[in-house]
Amino acid sequence: MTSILTCMQQKYCAGDVPIRDMVDQAIAAFPNKQDAEKLLDNLSLYAEANYYYFDEIVLRGRIQRLYDGQSQANVDDLDFIALALVAFALGSQFTQFHGVSPQFAETSLTEPLPGAGFMYHAERIIPLVMTSCSADSLQCCLLMAICLLPTAGPKASYIYLNVALKIAISLGLHRADRVPGKRSADETLRRVFWTAYVIER
Repeated sequence: MTSILTCMQQKYCAGDVPIRDMVDQAIAAFPNKQDAEKLLDNLSLYAEANYYYFDEIVLRGRIQRLYDGQSQANVDDLDFIALALVAFALGSQFTQFHGVSPQFAETSLTEPLPGAGFMYHAERIIPLVMTSCSADSLQCCLLMAICLLPTAGPKASYIYLNVALKIAISLGLHRADRVPGKRSADETLRRVFWTAYVIER
């Protein structure tokens, strides 16, 4: 299965743009470090009030390492890149409550919806994200569903929510005999599954 997905990644193009270029363009679309922190603050304060989407400390740490140059994003990090973009997009929906830099605010005014620029780049790579069946792809699809819910795309939101549930099932998170281990990652996945399940009901 891994070799098939690798082959797909090597051959996959969107509008004749190689996947490596899409990754570079997605990273280039990231906000500056200060705005990224504020967008994640927005997400934590306003979007996670009732549900659990991801381990905030882990996600912030991974994004921090990317900004600090401690890690390099590549084609193997598609799931994480998409997750970060969708997290920024969802955080953008609450910028009126928690300010961002004037440059970011000015750019946002030209977008049809808050976070549309982040969503554009995430949607370009999400077909590959869906096929990976990873923890990041589960969280990405769930966040995408939440992000689209208040927009004119409720049907798309429902599709992403169901994809998230299918990924969770493929990971075995629906099984009663799957008892989380001591690692926090196990508990994170369990909570994300139940969030997707409750929202879908």
